[in-house]
Amino acid sequence: MKKINPPNPYQPSTIFITLLLLFTSAQHLNAQAKAPSQDTTCPSWHYREDIVPEYFKPGFQTAIFGNNVNVRKSPSPTGAVLEMLPIGQAVEVIAVDTARLTLNGRTAAWHLVAWSNAKKEQKQGWVWGGYLSLAGGGCPGQLSFLLGCTEVKKSEQGWWNRYVHEIKAVKDFQMVDKIQLPEVRLGEAQGFYFGIQSSRGLPEVQHVLLFDWSQGTCGGLQESIYALWTKAGHFQLLPPLRSMGEAGFYAQTEQYIFPDETENVKYKYPLMYLLEKPENKSAILYMKEDSNGDENGAGVSISITKLKLVNNVWRK
Repeated sequence: MKKINPPNPYQPSTIFITLLLLFTSAQHLNAQAKAPSQDTTCPSWHYREDIVPEYFKPGFQTAIFGNNVNVRKSPSPTGAVLEMLPIGQAVEVIAVDTARLTLNGRTAAWHLVAWSNAKKEQKQGWVWGGYLSLAGGGCPGQLSFLLGCTEVKKSEQGWWNRYVHEIKAVKDFQMVDKIQLPEVRLGEAQGFYFGIQSSRGLPEVQHVLLFDWSQGTCGGLQESIYALWTKAGHFQLLPPLRSMGEAGFYAQTEQYIFPDETENVKYKYPLMYLLEKPENKSAILYMKEDSNGDENGAGVSISITKLKLVNNVWRK
């Protein structure tokens, strides 16, 4: 019978594996002990039917996105003006007219909306849909944030368009600041999400806003656009993240790792974290993962770097 020698506990490979297991276990316990504090995310909402609809369904609770928007007696740009509503005024869609109006390439219907004025009186009137927010939210008594589409650029092919969006910070029916987001290219099928998060552990930031959209096709593109609302009262835009892939063939994933989740990353990728050495605990980390596969197997490449703030502009 062939004699099998037990493994030498002092061989380099055994020592390396032992250290790796000890390091991983320690990081796991450390991550549990230093779990992020409860998120103070502000309530947010978004229209769930389409990212840039021609009309909103009755019952949709939204807000005025333009400033001093005319409310008309009839669904027409020549209809008599009943009054003007300020940016941030909460309204509810009551009905939709068949008429359409196009401004800056943005086509939308006329909406009969209802609101309550300062005297608690219930009022109604017609507003063009391009002046209504697609999404928004905020904490009570603080700033609110509104997302709207300001322009649509038609493509020559006709099956996709480029959409320009803005996020506006509003308080007491006055715009405090706004930021234009990178153009997104959309076709027939897509979905989106809008959320208002806490500072995510960033010392000079009050809120992290996320505009996330995706194509509704297999292997389609998903893009995440982050905007930071700083304690100085201004927006800062992070470089957009793009992810796409075809199941079983290839995938490209980009994501940001904020300071409140750094410990989990150190547990999940301990060796890579040691090699990159992102010591600054208040930094935003950028992670990119590429993978591909075929009949011979699969390959994965992962990298982690730190974002840099240069002249008030964030760069990968």
